[in-house]
Amino acid sequence: MTIIFLAQDSIIRTYVPPNKASWKVPFPNYSPVRYSAPCDANKHCDPEKLSPTVKFNSIDNNVDRRSTGKKYSINEKGFPMNPNGRTGVEGRGILPFYGPNYVVVSLITRSSKPIEYLAVKNADTDLDILGIPAEFVTMPDSVKITPKARTVIKEIMLKSYANATIEEIFNKVTKKTTLLFRGTLDDERNTDNAWIEAIWIQLADSNVRKLGLVEVEEGNNPLGLHWTPLDISELKARLQRFVAQANLSITDSAKQQAREFAWDMRDQGTAGKFKTFVNILANGVTMVNIVLTTAALAG
Repeated sequence: MTIIFLAQDSIIRTYVPPNKASWKVPFPNYSPVRYSAPCDANKHCDPEKLSPTVKFNSIDNNVDRRSTGKKYSINEKGFPMNPNGRTGVEGRGILPFYGPNYVVVSLITRSSKPIEYLAVKNADTDLDILGIPAEFVTMPDSVKITPKARTVIKEIMLKSYANATIEEIFNKVTKKTTLLFRGTLDDERNTDNAWIEAIWIQLADSNVRKLGLVEVEEGNNPLGLHWTPLDISELKARLQRFVAQANLSITDSAKQQAREFAWDMRDQGTAGKFKTFVNILANGVTMVNIVLTTAALAG
């Protein structure tokens, strides 16, 4: 079976039978093609020859090399092992770093009727998720709004607000966020030693007093940012596909179920403090799942 990894470079994946994907399953004849794209001069990336000073499963020189899940393993050559298993290609591929490569997805919504979100017309097709701003970053926990989207929004706001006011608005919005998804992505760019992990965040302006006041049109900014109605059913379907493909632990899976349940509640107009509800429910569902799983194993 021929599976192309990168057509432009004639890179062909080594076929991995589904029952041999897991690292736990012996595959003595496994000999994947190796590929690491040259580093772009304008971007930070790992050289093909791995430096012995790289610190995996930790923050290393302003690059977060920790996984969203449990710690990943390092093979006998010192390379990280994709938690989702074998891919048929080893090396860094076209991703910048060995180990996890983070994408932050910023869903900025305002509670108009219907609910609208900021969409990108000129999206990076490799990162296009319903047109929601998405961008590779090295320190995901410090990013709530993707850098490019933040720059465009600020440039538009500077026409009406002072810089100090804009920064205050950003600070208020980013302090109240909802985590929609956190985990690995099943992506064709993944290799045995480099893979994509996503953090999907919602920033909601329920009263349309902050970012919801920003009026953007496709033609007045380089990203083509614009407000568009949010199809919640399509959003939930996309999230569910992410969850189905992600390598989530029992705890993380339970928390994800809680987030989806909370979205259902919100969609039905249930009152209450949404973010607090999500956090409490996530912890509660986690405990219930652990108890039920333990009981099932014992029974």
